[in-house]
Amino acid sequence: FRCHCVARRAAAMEAAVATPVKPTGLPPRVINLFNKFDADGDGKLTFNEFSVAVSLEFPNLPAYATEQLSDIFGKYQQGSTGDEHVDVLRFYKMYAALLFRNFDVDNNGVLDLSEAQAALAYLANGRKITIAQPLDESKGVDKKWFWEMYKTMI
Repeated sequence: FRCHCVARRAAAMEAAVATPVKPTGLPPRVINLFNKFDADGDGKLTFNEFSVAVSLEFPNLPAYATEQLSDIFGKYQQGSTGDEHVDVLRFYKMYAALLFRNFDVDNNGVLDLSEAQAALAYLANGRKITIAQPLDESKGVDKKWFWEMYKTMI
């Protein structure tokens, strides 16, 4: 009888590990991408899992942004040496940074309003997005303004 209970408990623990992350309040595209590349279902992405996810999610990511992947991951990573990873909330923030860079092809740190709207529409799986214009539209949408608009999408 005791062995049967231990086997059941082990099976239940194994099932719990493979359960995809389902946080509320995050864009479905971000959650689905995270879960797709969380290969072992542990609720964490390693740098390798992150790199593969980024290459498939942003196939036309500008070269300058691709070169920054390690730095971006390093900024948000958790864990000790040899166990570096990001959870879904940190991945959500990294996704915003990459989404901005994907549409900032000239690497000037600013998106024009149409580029910012296109970036957020990409996040919303093509649904047209209208965002509040910055006070000085001539300067475009900087990272801070983009982040504020990104957060409203949750």
